[in-house]
Amino acid sequence: MIPEKFIKYAALGAMGVAPGAFGLYALLLLRLRPTPTGGMPGNGGGFDQTGWLALAAAMIVPVVLIAAWHVDLGRQLKAGKNSCPGV
Repeated sequence: MIPEKFIKYAALGAMGVAPGAFGLYALLLLRLRPTPTGGMPGNGGGFDQTGWLALAAAMIVPVVLIAAWHVDLGRQLKAGKNSCPGV
């Protein structure tokens, strides 16, 4: 259980996870972008365009779920103790 004096900070931190998750997603997509010679023999590896698009689609699902869960948690914490179901 979170002490009463830290609930405001916990809500703020939970709301801050969402933009951080999307920022990390963008940085990973930038870092793993396709190489100019992706898939060519002797290029030393790298993603081609199809693999990169599949990776981008697969990575967005957990990022959106994590961000949505933290936004919901932040809203519940911000509303107060009585708004949380089961508490």
